[in-house]
Amino acid sequence: MQLLSLVLLFFSQPDVPLAPQCQKRAACARLDYGFHSAFCFPSVRGIKTGKRITDVDYANRAFTIPSGDKTYFVLHGAGPLWGSGSLPDPSTVSDYSKRSFRSLQGDPVHDVRWTSPSGNRNRILSRPFETAAYRDVPPPQAAALDKLLDGYCILPVKYP
Repeated sequence: MQLLSLVLLFFSQPDVPLAPQCQKRAACARLDYGFHSAFCFPSVRGIKTGKRITDVDYANRAFTIPSGDKTYFVLHGAGPLWGSGSLPDPSTVSDYSKRSFRSLQGDPVHDVRWTSPSGNRNRILSRPFETAAYRDVPPPQAAALDKLLDGYCILPVKYP
């Protein structure tokens, strides 16, 4: 029965492209099963993969890139109460774009990008109960962090 509902959901959204699916033995960083995490990120030269931090209801990890006296990062988090935070009103920012995908399991995946009035970049990659995001990052560092986010893939989530 579960397979039938997945097939029906899959074909009910034919106009929404499929998110990149991970290969069986993908060498990528993820948060783990207990928090319904599906995003998996590749290793990118110049970006350090931080340790996974957990609490009773979430897990997160930072991917960092040093730049002079500052460090910029993508924060990847997941859990039953984890959300994407607030998105800007598209009329108040420039270069706002939103692309939507779906996982094989039918979960929506959104990739939202915009430029702040300061000229810095922002990006949120999200699915239910999981995000990977950076905010207010200068364009050169944002381009490096985009290599990490652009390389994501989705692993199947094992729901209880």
